[in-house]
Amino acid sequence: MYISEALQLLQTIKTLQTLPIARQIRFGYLLAHNRRVLETAEETYQAALKTPEDEADNTLLAKFEQERIAALEEIAVKDSTGQPLIENNAYVIDNLAKKLPPIEAKLRAAYPTIGQIIQERTKRIEVLGREEQEFALRRLPMAQWPALPETLSDDAINSIFLFLVEDDT
Repeated sequence: MYISEALQLLQTIKTLQTLPIARQIRFGYLLAHNRRVLETAEETYQAALKTPEDEADNTLLAKFEQERIAALEEIAVKDSTGQPLIENNAYVIDNLAKKLPPIEAKLRAAYPTIGQIIQERTKRIEVLGREEQEFALRRLPMAQWPALPETLSDDAINSIFLFLVEDDT
């Protein structure tokens, strides 16, 4: 299994553990066991992602993010109390195409290495995510699986059935 698949499966397991179906004894045990296995892999993955430069980069990224948010809040449409309006997890900005380029230019000038840092981290995440690793996951026969909630995404259901369901034959 690729590490990226293992991390996705871990998130699905965490979601399932919040639902009533996780109270079924065999299913709940399967989820708990597999979560422990995958959390160990997640810790190893997180440790492997770190480099000695990360601490300094994190400080720079935090400053960049603070300035970026402050600039966006400044140009955002305000409500009656003067607070920036947020819709769909994004600031509401009128005439975005006109107002955003000067902010981007200012931030690029102030933080010329940010793009490189983000690209390097993204590349590390992709490379590590494509590594294969064997996990001792428990599986349940198909006949013992509870009905999964309809709220789960197709990707979540596919990862569950691919890695946690044992063929009945």
